[in-house]
Amino acid sequence: MPAALALIAALACGSEEQEPNQRGDFGPLAVFDGEGLGRHLASGGTGRVDIGDNCVTIHGGTLLLVWGSTDVRWDEAKREITFTEASNRERDPITIRDGDTITIGGAGWPDDVPRERNITWLAEPHESCPTQQWATSFVSKP
Repeated sequence: MPAALALIAALACGSEEQEPNQRGDFGPLAVFDGEGLGRHLASGGTGRVDIGDNCVTIHGGTLLLVWGSTDVRWDEAKREITFTEASNRERDPITIRDGDTITIGGAGWPDDVPRERNITWLAEPHESCPTQQWATSFVSKP
């Protein structure tokens, strides 16, 4: 009996620790701790959103959208994203579904420029996602 209790205790303790890649409540979203980086930094353009099993992309799947944790919510049952702009909380939240056309603002994180980023990931980008990332701080729908 003591061995069984030790196993249960070990499993319980292990379940409290989360690995960095654990998706949690963010589904396919890549989410960093904090808010987006600012609406006016750059325009990422307009394109169709692809909400896949592991990634949320735009521009034909070439640009991975990454989100600040204070700006975004994932609804697994509806498979939709709710985005609330951190710099303008009076603006209504925007619901984003697979196939929607959106315009994004924020900042590009080029994959070809080596740099040290001080980012705390709550849901790291999945290894199958594009390496070209866009820190999404603004979303609008036409």
